[in-house]
Amino acid sequence: MTEPTTVTVPGARAAALAPYRTRLGRDLLVLRYAADPDEVDPLALRQDHAATRPRPDRFARADDLADPLDLGDPRPPVGTPYRPPATDTEAQIVDIWAEVLGLEEVGADDEFFELGGDSLGAVEAIVALTGVYGPRWRGDVPLELALLGAHTAAQIAAVLTDGGAAR
Repeated sequence: MTEPTTVTVPGARAAALAPYRTRLGRDLLVLRYAADPDEVDPLALRQDHAATRPRPDRFARADDLADPLDLGDPRPPVGTPYRPPATDTEAQIVDIWAEVLGLEEVGADDEFFELGGDSLGAVEAIVALTGVYGPRWRGDVPLELALLGAHTAAQIAAVLTDGGAAR
């Protein structure tokens, strides 16, 4: 069920909120907006709806809001430029994040919550990472705690390397 909503960002012609279920079965609320490519600043749109309730989990540009919901954008708009994984560890982490978040592409410097992640997704990602790297972890604190301050795949890879799990 799609529900029309208002947008105040220049260039956006119309917007609607629509439910979306990821391939892992997570229910998200997506704000779809009609605009020509490169006509709307996606970060401004995200800021415009930061206080909206319910708050959209994702934003997707559409040529026509009547089209079926398609989140085919490989990466949602975030504040950092895309950087591909530089190491095997970073590559494995972004693959886990992509699966948890239902995305096609995640950059090594992308912030988990900026990609649409939430606390439940963070727990899913930490459980997956612990399953892969936990047996090799040699850090002073449990791996789950060591990962709490890391918000990007690159930061997590650094924690894993420092704790001996990525070697």
